[in-house]
Amino acid sequence: MRRNIGRTVAGALALASVAVGCNSGDPSADSLKEAKQGLGGPDFVVTALSGPTSTTPGSFFNATVTVCNRGDTGGGTEVALVLSDDSNLSIATDFWGGSEYLGYLPPGVCDTRTVPVSPAPSDGAWYLGALADPYDFEFESDESNNSRLSGPMGVGYGPDFLITAVEGPTSVQSGQSLAARVTVCNQGTLSGDAMVELYLSADEFIQPSGGPGPQEDMFVGSAHSDPLYPGQCATMPVQGNAWLPPPGTEGPYHLGAVVDPQHVRDELIEDNNSSSGYRIGVGNRPDFVITSVTGPTSAEEGQPLTAQVTVCNHGTTSGDSHVELYLSEDGFIQPNTGPGPMEDSFVGGAPSGPLYPGQCATVPVQGNAWLPPPVTEGAYHLGAVVDPSNNRQELLEDNNSSSGYRIGVGDAPDFVITSVTGPTSVPDGQPLTAQVTVCNHGTRPGDTLVELYLSADATIRTNTAPGPMEDSFVGGAPSGPLYPGHCATVPVQGNAWLPPPAFQGAYHLGAVADPLNNRQELLEDNNSSPGYRIGVGNQPDFVITSVTGPYSVRPNTSFSASVVFCNRGQQSGTVDVDLYLSADSVIRPPAAPLPPEDFFLGTVPGVTLNAGQCVSRSVSAMSPGVMDGAYHLGAVADPRNNSLELIEDNNLLTGNRIGVGNLPDFVVTAVTGPYSGRQGSTFSTNVTVCNRGQQSGIVNVDLYLSSDNTLRLPVAPQPPEDFYLGTVTGISLNVGLCASRALTVTAPSVPDGAWFLGAVVDPTGSRAELIEDNNTLAVNRIGVGNKPDLVITSVTSASSVRLGAAFTVSFTVCNRGQAAAVTDVDLFFSSDNVIRPPVAPLPPEDSYLGTVTGVSLNAGQCVTRSRSVNANAPTTGSWYVGTSADTYGAVSELLEDNNSLAGTLVSVTP
Repeated sequence: MRRNIGRTVAGALALASVAVGCNSGDPSADSLKEAKQGLGGPDFVVTALSGPTSTTPGSFFNATVTVCNRGDTGGGTEVALVLSDDSNLSIATDFWGGSEYLGYLPPGVCDTRTVPVSPAPSDGAWYLGALADPYDFEFESDESNNSRLSGPMGVGYGPDFLITAVEGPTSVQSGQSLAARVTVCNQGTLSGDAMVELYLSADEFIQPSGGPGPQEDMFVGSAHSDPLYPGQCATMPVQGNAWLPPPGTEGPYHLGAVVDPQHVRDELIEDNNSSSGYRIGVGNRPDFVITSVTGPTSAEEGQPLTAQVTVCNHGTTSGDSHVELYLSEDGFIQPNTGPGPMEDSFVGGAPSGPLYPGQCATVPVQGNAWLPPPVTEGAYHLGAVVDPSNNRQELLEDNNSSSGYRIGVGDAPDFVITSVTGPTSVPDGQPLTAQVTVCNHGTRPGDTLVELYLSADATIRTNTAPGPMEDSFVGGAPSGPLYPGHCATVPVQGNAWLPPPAFQGAYHLGAVADPLNNRQELLEDNNSSPGYRIGVGNQPDFVITSVTGPYSVRPNTSFSASVVFCNRGQQSGTVDVDLYLSADSVIRPPAAPLPPEDFFLGTVPGVTLNAGQCVSRSVSAMSPGVMDGAYHLGAVADPRNNSLELIEDNNLLTGNRIGVGNLPDFVVTAVTGPYSGRQGSTFSTNVTVCNRGQQSGIVNVDLYLSSDNTLRLPVAPQPPEDFYLGTVTGISLNVGLCASRALTVTAPSVPDGAWFLGAVVDPTGSRAELIEDNNTLAVNRIGVGNKPDLVITSVTSASSVRLGAAFTVSFTVCNRGQAAAVTDVDLFFSSDNVIRPPVAPLPPEDSYLGTVTGVSLNAGQCVTRSRSVNANAPTTGSWYVGTSADTYGAVSELLEDNNSLAGTLVSVTP
């Protein structure tokens, strides 16, 4: 269905033609425009367009459109909005929705407008389109990129269901049970419910059962959604069995879903009900995946390099593999096994070790940072590949590499802004002071300039760029000399002059290092940070900072919640605060004429707050009659938008989860044990369990030893990932009570090192609870093995000393391991409370003061030593005095990352 947009646009097109023709001279207007292509000028591009997902017939609605000038000269333009019944936009034949004149746009500047749009001409699916310079009034450097499409948008009275997410296991054996979570949303205008079905498919096109022809995809399971309000989403568990679809060979498949598969519900849009979900491996193989690569921020060419590569087995059977590390100019890691010349540079390799299904291992990989061709210093990707020679048969064969992260390689500094902090708001034009932290991530010392800017968006543009100023310069300051790996927090002062269009409101307070590009760096595109958002002007700004309530409550009973809210603006104001209960973590106040999605609990009315003031208020609420389960408490400041604020989109806060219903809720609150133990030896543990629900119960607790802080219960037929230690049975807990139980366990035969001691309450899931996903805890580390573990437990000294003068440092060092050791303890001055031993070839970050040599410690022994040192700090000021045991790793320990401690903060005076 196509219709002309009418006399208005037709007349405008005629006028445009006349206007161009009058100025065209001998060549035609079209030929003149063609001649201008690529020769400079403005270039108007619609970079963003959004509107509602649905609307009722005859209703006006708002669209938000962003137009940017990507040309090299400024110009004025208009943006037109049209409604199209297909994805082909035409200003001449689509329905006219509205327009907005943007005025003059300098080069590189964007303008975002909210534009009222006329109602769609009929029910159905409509695309929203935007066209910049719709009548071709402007000669542009590129005339082919002026439009943008959004949608489709449903028009009418009805629901519109679509699948927004499918989550589940990374792999499953054929025929085995499979449990997934499917999120379905209603983007229509009326409430409704629908059936959701889960499928395994060899491709990304999900074909539900019941259609004509042979069955292409394999049905897994189904579930029926509850009624969904317009705009509401629900995540549903869907269970079934993973039977393979044709061709029936193990490997990668799509686990996808369809809502309303048999088209039982009349919807505004009928062709958006399926989602291809994600790829899952089905069969009896491992599946090795690189999940992270971490290492230094920079390296000198050819110098030693050590990175930590985390590899996981996402498959269904155990296996081991090999991990290789590479330097690459791009994000595509090419191992050296292929034919042809080497594209990426091999750094090093290491075995992964055996990995159970679901298990991950962090593998240290060492080598040298030799550059790939063309061997120029700068930015490279430090990436990794597992099973680089394809020696292992896997469920998925194309997910073995990771581009890792970018690293600078060469002999130069690299300046990076890591944080910007300052006031929450400031009046226009008034003084402003912010703290900007700049770090040198490179390999050579250097200094730079730091500049602070106010920007209407998250892209900070310095005043050195050609064209008119887009962001507003606040102030600048020198960083001072920075060694590689060192950071400095620089106070930057200036005035908060607003950038164009100079409306008071929310802006980014961001910073740039080396704004003039005076310093040659390893990475040249990482000098800016958008900082944080600040309100500029003379209005209030109401923010919820805390929402707390009880752990649980019965339906239809009263309870008390506490809300803390602040005025972070520059003017006093009076505000209401509403309290809500939500089934998800997003608080949505009611938006008429749609029915409310979240449950209104109560109001704090009419609280007057001065600028900078915070208050805490208690709210008496009545819990709604909802299904038993976990809900989120949340609060909204200024819920009816009665106040003009500097920042309008920071009024919501989701607080703690609360269980609503008549069930228990068992939680492990503490698991403790010894510092260390040997394999095969017994040791005592203690576990504390609480019932935070509304019904008493008897429950068991299992104890485990895990290589990480995430406990994973065994799921047959896969082997267990964590090591079972024992069970505390029959703990009886009344509502609100806690109980501690001791259990003697035996350390399993695991590799020497650091392990997490954890516990799971109700491990078999036999008790229905208000909250089912809070039953595990693993935070206490324990060393297992026949090695020492050296720990500094205290560091003390005088609080003030003259520069270069002698003073005494005392420290206590303990051996919490299972074997004796002799160690040296080094003393340092540090600008922060983190002691960093020197790492060659980089210069030291902390200042070495002295060493206490040959401290002998039996297992379990602590000793206190003192040493007189000179206060040789780099400058006067405040310095932490700290110590490090076994600084250079001469002693093999159970835990290697707990050897240092910062103690007294010493004032070093002239």
